[in-house]
Parts: sequence; structure tokens; C-alpha cells
Amino acid sequence: MRAPDGSEHWLHGEFKEISPHDFLSMTWVWEAGDLAGHEMLVSITFTAVGQAAEIKLTHSNLPSEGAVAAHSDGWVSSLECFEEAITGSA
Repeated sequence: MRAPDGSEHWLHGEFKEISPHDFLSMTWVWEAGDLAGHEMLVSITFTAVGQAAEIKLTHSNLPSEGAVAAHSDGWVSSLECFEEAITGSA
């Protein structure tokens, strides 16, 4: 993963469940830093809403409120970048 400041943050994981067009679940493990080796779970549900899609993302097993806040900021930023990329509003 590349942060807005250009720094790289490496992680790995394993897909746990894939339901095409509906659901994706995967483990999330950072390679370095305070959370290195701590396994978390990311689940994403996709729901059709007219011609659009609603995305519900749940990141569980975060070990602290600080980790919740940091990951929340990261996901918001990532999803904003995704929206800009698919709508061409960048």
C-alpha cells in the first residue's frame, strides 16, 4: 500500500470467502510496525442500488482504539481515491 506521502506499507492476507458480485472476506496482516503479525479480518459487502453499488466495509479484530482510528482514516482515504478513479473526478 502506498500512503499519500509516498511511503510504502506492506501487508499480506488470505481470501476467506468470495461470493462474486456480493461479498469478499480476507485476512489483513501488516508486515511491520506496531501491528506486525496481528491478524485482522476485512469483509466487504456489495449491494446494487439502481445503477450504482453500495459498499459496506468491516475491518474487525483491531487491537486498540488507536488502530481503529488509523484504519478508519486509511479506508476513508482509499475509498475516496477509488471514487475519484472510477468517476474521473480526480
